[in-house]
Amino acid sequence: MRDVWQAGSIGSISEREVHEQLAARLALAAPQVAALTADPWTEYLGTPNEELIAYVWGLRESVGRAS
Repeated sequence: MRDVWQAGSIGSISEREVHEQLAARLALAAPQVAALTADPWTEYLGTPNEELIAYVWGLRESVGRAS
């Protein structure tokens, strides 16, 4: 699988192709591949800090009124 992950990480193959290779090599159905790949993406991207986002939007609105 190293070759698939490496090719996907540098764009030699598409995300769809990575999923296809995962399915073929590990004998997984599409929902299983989706579940397998969702966790790393969530970890990589993180989750939004809603409190910080609300604070920044509040700042933006304050600056907009000061003009």
